[in-house]
Amino acid sequence: MPATLAWEGGTLTAQSLDISLGGTSIGVTDAAERPELGASVRLAFELPTLGAVTLPAFVRWVRGDSVGLQFGLIGARETHVIGRIVRGSLPDAE
Repeated sequence: MPATLAWEGGTLTAQSLDISLGGTSIGVTDAAERPELGASVRLAFELPTLGAVTLPAFVRWVRGDSVGLQFGLIGARETHVIGRIVRGSLPDAE
């Protein structure tokens, strides 16, 4: 699913490659600059049944054109929908 990643000093457009209850990895296609390891970021994307959401996250790894994010404190509704996606009882956002 398409996503936008923002951090102090930058933003980039990305594509969520996978998702779990703990976080997501994103593919970066249009930015020369990436957030640094450990950076606090905001991830904006759409979740089924909820629509547009912005979640806090931390950068856990950066490898080439991919960035691994660990979610920060997220709400119960977001956790519920992500759990349903992971279990396969709800389709991924398009």
